[in-house]
Amino acid sequence: MSSPLIPGPAYADPEQFVDALHRDPHRLAELDEFLWSHRKPGILLRRPYPPIHGCGIRSRQGGLPALPASFDWPYGVNYGQRMAMHFLAQIDCAELPRIDPRLPAEGVLFFFAVNAEEQIWDREQPHNSIRVHYAPNVPHDTPLRAPPDDIEPMLGAEVTDDYPWPDWRLPGEPGPTVHPAWPLLACRMDTWPDYESLETEPPRVGDYYARRVAELRVGSVVGAAGVPTKFDWLPQWEVPVGAGKAFPRAHLGLDDDFPQAGVIVDRIARAVGRHRTSRRGISLPGDDVLGWVHRAAEIGWDQVPSDKDRSEFRAWLLGLVGAEDEDGISRYYLGRIITAGIRHTIALAGGSASIAELIPDALYRDLEAAHLPIEQSRHSHPVGGHNWRLRARINQMLGHPELLHGYVPRPRSEMLCLLQLANDYSIDFQFGDGGQATFWIDGDDLLHRRFDKVIGIVESH
Repeated sequence: MSSPLIPGPAYADPEQFVDALHRDPHRLAELDEFLWSHRKPGILLRRPYPPIHGCGIRSRQGGLPALPASFDWPYGVNYGQRMAMHFLAQIDCAELPRIDPRLPAEGVLFFFAVNAEEQIWDREQPHNSIRVHYAPNVPHDTPLRAPPDDIEPMLGAEVTDDYPWPDWRLPGEPGPTVHPAWPLLACRMDTWPDYESLETEPPRVGDYYARRVAELRVGSVVGAAGVPTKFDWLPQWEVPVGAGKAFPRAHLGLDDDFPQAGVIVDRIARAVGRHRTSRRGISLPGDDVLGWVHRAAEIGWDQVPSDKDRSEFRAWLLGLVGAEDEDGISRYYLGRIITAGIRHTIALAGGSASIAELIPDALYRDLEAAHLPIEQSRHSHPVGGHNWRLRARINQMLGHPELLHGYVPRPRSEMLCLLQLANDYSIDFQFGDGGQATFWIDGDDLLHRRFDKVIGIVESH
C-alpha cells in the first residue's frame, strides 16, 4: 500500500481537501480499494412506505409480539426495581437472506428492553436490561401477546409531565407502553466498517474516511431498497403562499372528504392542544380540543366521519386562524399543526390495515420525506460544492453496523450485530438524542443459540 493520504498545509480546510480529492480520482480509488476489501454483507430491515398488510410478513418493529405461551413476558431491573420490559421488534428468520450460516434459518427472534428514561442498558448484567427470546417454531396463528398490566410508560413518560412525550399526548394522560407497529422487509445489502472498528490502518484522508463510508452506505441502501434520497419536504399546506407562509383555507374548504378517518380528527385535535400548552405555558388544551378527541373516539379511529362531522371539524380548524396573542393560532402554525397530526396518523397505519386504507395517497405523498431512511444536511444539492452530508438511518442485522461512539463489546473480533434499530421520530421510536440501539452477540453464541448472552447498547449523538 502506498503512503497514507494526509492533507498537506494547502488543505487546512477539510472541505478544500475534499474538493481536491474529487479532482484526483487516483487518491479516492486507493481509499475505495481499501474499503471494498473490508465490505461485508448485511441485512437491511426496511419499513415499506406506505405500509403493506395482508402479505404474510411477520417481521416488524413495535406493536405486540406473537410470543408463544411457553415464554414468560420478560422482566428486568431499573434502579433496583423489578420492571416489565418493553417489546421492540420480532424478526422471522425464515424471511431473512442467507448471508451467515450461524443465523437460524427458521423461527422468530423477539427483542425486549427496559425502555426507561435514561436507556442505560447494564453492560455488566445485560439480562437486567434487555432480553432476546428465540422460538424455533411459531405457528402463523399464534395470538399476539399484550404486555402485563404492571408495565410502565416508555421513557418514563408520567402523567405529571409538563411537556409529555410523545408529542401527540396531552397533559394528564399516561404515556404509551407499546410502540407503533410497522412491518419490516429484509433484503441483502453491502456494509462498510467505521474507522474505530478497523484492525488495520486505512489510507488517511483527513475527515473523508467517515464521509466516504457514509456515502457508500447510502448507495447500498438506495440500491437494496429502491428508495430515493430526500426531495421536496414541505407538505402542500406549508408551502409559502404570497409574501410568507400561510395556511391555505382553500385546502380544507374544498376537500369535502377531509378528514378521511376518525384518527385524523383525534391526532390533529391533539396537535392543536399541544401547541396551546407548549407555546402559551398553560396546563389544559381547551374544552374544544378535548371535545374533538372524545368525538373521534365515538366515530372510531378506523371509521369514516359523517359529512356533518367533517364539515364541523373543518370549520373549527379554519375558525382557529387568528393572531397568536389572541384566542387563535397563526396561519403559519396551523399548517405545522396539521402536519404533526397527519404524521402521527400515518405512524398508526403500520399496525392497522383499516387505518392505512383510509389515508389518501396525497397525504402519504406529502409526508413521505419523513419516512425515508436517508438523511442529508441540505434539501438540495449545492452545485460545485461538497459541503453537505448524507447518512443512512436504517434498521440492520449482521454486517458492519454504524458506530456513533466506536463501542463494540469485547472480544470485538468475534462480536456480531444481531440487530440495530435506528432512531425514528416518524413513528415515535426514540433512542437517546437521535441515536440507535444495537444488540450484540458473539459468533459462537449465535451458532449455539445462546441468546441469553446478547448485550444491548444505546448510543446517542
